[in-house]
Amino acid sequence: MTKKRNVNLDGLKLLACFAVIGLHVFTYNYNNTIITYIHYICGYAVPIFFLVNGYLILNKKEVTYTYTAKKILKILFLIVLWNLVYFLLKLVIKHQLENPIILVAESLIQEGFFWQFWFLGAMILTYLFAPLIYKVVNRFRYSYPLLLILTLLPCIIIVCFNYLSKSQLLNDQNFIQTFMIWKWLLYFILGGYLKHIIPWLNDKISFPIHGVLTAILFFGFPLYQLYAVNHINFNDYYGDLVAIANNTMIFTFFMRVNYKNKISRIVEILAPYSMGCYILHPIVLKFINRYISCSCIYLPFLIYPIVTLISFSSAYVLNRRKLTKYFVNL
Repeated sequence: MTKKRNVNLDGLKLLACFAVIGLHVFTYNYNNTIITYIHYICGYAVPIFFLVNGYLILNKKEVTYTYTAKKILKILFLIVLWNLVYFLLKLVIKHQLENPIILVAESLIQEGFFWQFWFLGAMILTYLFAPLIYKVVNRFRYSYPLLLILTLLPCIIIVCFNYLSKSQLLNDQNFIQTFMIWKWLLYFILGGYLKHIIPWLNDKISFPIHGVLTAILFFGFPLYQLYAVNHINFNDYYGDLVAIANNTMIFTFFMRVNYKNKISRIVEILAPYSMGCYILHPIVLKFINRYISCSCIYLPFLIYPIVTLISFSSAYVLNRRKLTKYFVNL
């Protein structure tokens, strides 16, 4: 019997996937406020993935080191597979010999052709901590709030330093995202905790009010980011306190959405290909950028649907074949 999927979690993964593409298509352009605004809107992408992971894993009946080891090995297999193909293509087509071990290592630290695999590297780190976190939250009362405070403290310290010094400490440009473990563990733990908080939230806040608060944060957050960038040279759409509130509100709101049958069916069809889309979209974007040199500010609005369509279609095709499904499945 096939286990029934959680359509709300699938919907969140799809939203995160669409937002990841948006982050990379609508790249930083401080000379164009609209493009930058859309870029910041998409900042919820990575946190949602970790919230979903934490929600699922920390609320399992059991989380063992054997379980997480299998997860880690599966991720590493996928990373090695893609880099092996890249290694062979470069050797055959360009007659260049690369060190495959270095290729794999680079992709885990946001370098090289598969720089997007930094996210998988960060996932590996959270899986290493998962069994210990699971034991703590299931043995000690108030462990969730205490762990959240522990992971929130570095975020608060960094944000305060950035505001006071008008600089960016440990931002995406001068620190490898893979190793911003305090942020990823924060969202991972928060995802597990929200499983217990959402029923209480449903009783205390009506769905329309929840929607209004989510919309205010969702559309207001990029304005806050634009202000921070323009006035104090600072932005952080992962670890900033407003970012955490925005990402939490998005997650909790869409966990309450009652999907209609047709929408639910669309979500169920597309969701299994979200990881494949995440892996493929930077490759698609590289090929498109190679042949399009136009600097028109409206170009991202044309590129976005093209990249999304090709990425999902490619993930679907690869997933349907026995020999290629391992490239897009975790």
